[in-house]
Amino acid sequence: MGGDYYDRDVVYTTSATTYSDTSAKIVGAVTKMHPDLDPIRWKDNKLQCQKANPIIFALDVTGSMGEWTRIIYDKMPMFYGQIMIQSYLKEPSISFCAIGDYTCDEAPLQITDFAQGTEIDQMLAKMFLEGGGGGSCFESYELASYFYNNNCELENSELPFFFVTGDESFYEKIPEKYITRILGKSPKDNVINARECWKALMKKFNVFLIKKPYDEERRETQITKQWTETLGEERILKIEHPKACIDVILGAIAITSGNRTLETYIVDMRARDQTQERIDEVTNALQKYNTKFLQFKNKIVTMKENSSTINKNNIDFFKIDDGNSFSQGSNSNTFPNPFIKMNSSELFTNEQDKETVKLREDLIAMKNIFKNEIPEHLLCPITSDIFVDPVMTCDGHTYERKAIEAWFVKHNTSPQTNLELMNKTLIPNYVIKQLVKAFYEENLDKIK
Repeated sequence: MGGDYYDRDVVYTTSATTYSDTSAKIVGAVTKMHPDLDPIRWKDNKLQCQKANPIIFALDVTGSMGEWTRIIYDKMPMFYGQIMIQSYLKEPSISFCAIGDYTCDEAPLQITDFAQGTEIDQMLAKMFLEGGGGGSCFESYELASYFYNNNCELENSELPFFFVTGDESFYEKIPEKYITRILGKSPKDNVINARECWKALMKKFNVFLIKKPYDEERRETQITKQWTETLGEERILKIEHPKACIDVILGAIAITSGNRTLETYIVDMRARDQTQERIDEVTNALQKYNTKFLQFKNKIVTMKENSSTINKNNIDFFKIDDGNSFSQGSNSNTFPNPFIKMNSSELFTNEQDKETVKLREDLIAMKNIFKNEIPEHLLCPITSDIFVDPVMTCDGHTYERKAIEAWFVKHNTSPQTNLELMNKTLIPNYVIKQLVKAFYEENLDKIK
């Protein structure tokens, strides 16, 4: 299938609870399950993906989810475009899964083929938004995990993802009769343990729950407990606004691939003009996962040791043999402070470029005026001064050029993580440079 970026005429709305006219006309236009989305299609021949980066969007489409599916549709061009433009992944290919309730819904499970580019819209347009559900605080999320475990084949996968978006619990058991009726093939066992299903899926995909709050606090606690025990606390990404959903998913992908840290992903969000409120919500959702990821406690599923998708410099090394992949290289739970702060005056004493010298002096003056009010992403973690010539190391962290060059004279490791770097290549961070320029121009009159 095609892999180009794609666009469409989408009217984006500013409300967190409304969606565009385009999605209202396209998503949910069908009034019954489309035959192309009937999971029984794959009872004999498995759903296949031959691309490096399969991504499953498993969406709860019951009544309690409201407009989330349509809002996700609105953001698909941005989602796909950001993955390609920012190089978060090499070959994203998406399969959508619509989840209902097999105890009462007409279409408890819908599955699309894998798609890229404009074909994504074609898949979404076939989706039946039944809006049902059993009203019992449970939906059939586990049936989706069973399908992608048993009826989906990943042939050339390097870094696969499975995102389930929902607000309720999954059923602890899947009776054989539902699997037979919905998927067209009887399982070996009469009853399937749902938690074992999810554990198996986590050996095949990097699994995350995008958690919408349930409207009853007592049940919300029970729901979160079940998912946490099953997937792990750090993989429960909690958000309140549906428009933050795609931002959180992009962040999880960027961090897992090793192509961004949470810090540098936030810079990407600022560059696409996201509000501080949105950035805060996304940061809170990803913080626990990012922390575990950096501390090598988190298990990452990758199907190929030589995957070109993954930035191994940030993760050191990936290996999968039994599906239970993990990062190797450090047994420490916390990193020591690996460097002593360098003083800018020591680094730039021989600087000759008068314009650069003047800019640096002005920025230091601004720092002294604003003190703790300067955004952290504009400050070099080595010098603690505002960037003038920001560069990224191969693990995605950003430093002042002369500061990291001075560090590299004596070290082969990252100042941030204390991990050995594969190389000492420095890449200009133009996004940070533009943000510093904007900050400088906005505040230049305050130092005159």
